[in-house]
Amino acid sequence: MDVELRFASSPGVTGVLVGGRGQAKPFLLVEWEDSTVDDGEKLAKLWPEVERVNGTLSLSIQLQRDLVLFTKGEKPLLRNIKGVPVRSTCEALYRDEIEQMYASATKLVY
Repeated sequence: MDVELRFASSPGVTGVLVGGRGQAKPFLLVEWEDSTVDDGEKLAKLWPEVERVNGTLSLSIQLQRDLVLFTKGEKPLLRNIKGVPVRSTCEALYRDEIEQMYASATKLVY
């Protein structure tokens, strides 16, 4: 099962990237259809799918609420010619936000 594909088909989601290489837990970077929607509302709408996906994953790689990041309207996910987000470019674009998210994560659950 491709975790990114599961989220990409969720209502409101236009793009998604799972990352976290070298980290204890993965993060989820989500591009939402309507960037004016509050991040808390986006997370509430997405969380049931996160729980479904987490049910298929081992505890060590399950996604955490405080490791979900939504893109900003002025920084959309950059895609290749097939329309797929380019992992290295997107992670570089959001490097500061990803580092801050990991630094402020309340508790990494294993």
